[in-house]
Amino acid sequence: MNAREKILEAVVGLLGTEVGAGFTYDRLAREAKVSRQTLYAHFPTRADLLVAVADHARAKLDADRLSLPILEAATGVDALAALLAFHVAFTPRVLREYRAVEFARSTDPELMKAFGQRTRGRDQLIRLVMTRLEAEGRLQPAWTVATATDFVTAVVSASTTYELLENRGWTPAELQERLLRVFTRSLLTPSTEGGTHDR
Repeated sequence: MNAREKILEAVVGLLGTEVGAGFTYDRLAREAKVSRQTLYAHFPTRADLLVAVADHARAKLDADRLSLPILEAATGVDALAALLAFHVAFTPRVLREYRAVEFARSTDPELMKAFGQRTRGRDQLIRLVMTRLEAEGRLQPAWTVATATDFVTAVVSASTTYELLENRGWTPAELQERLLRVFTRSLLTPSTEGGTHDR
């Protein structure tokens, strides 16, 4: 394992034990068994570090493969259903790390900006689906791509997912079905063709 991987694995170990990813670089260097100089060489800022953690989790869980059905869906409505299937397959496996990163994002404008500039990730997938729904005339006029993306991103957050699965006892299948029903009714225009996932 190289130094970068050691650092990222150490961050994963710390997330959830330090509220809001509040650990210091000193502690992280000790946990990763690397020098502070090495740590800063790989991750000059906390934003660099936490974006890398999210990307590391995506890579470990093969998120690009899991998200292929979203990109290959026949319609925007099918892409929405595939997005929710991806969500329940991926997010529960990274709840600890992603909840800590989400908390840090909410209090750090630079980190929020850094996540917005990623070329791939959950936010980007959601925006892609909302853009497609609008292009196909399926997004209700009350929504813009931006507001629909904001809404879906908030509802499928790691914190909300944790609350429903861990504290409320929903199953992943129940979560997927109920989210699809909510998003279909709140975001989509009525289908004139009775699409596969319209309800």
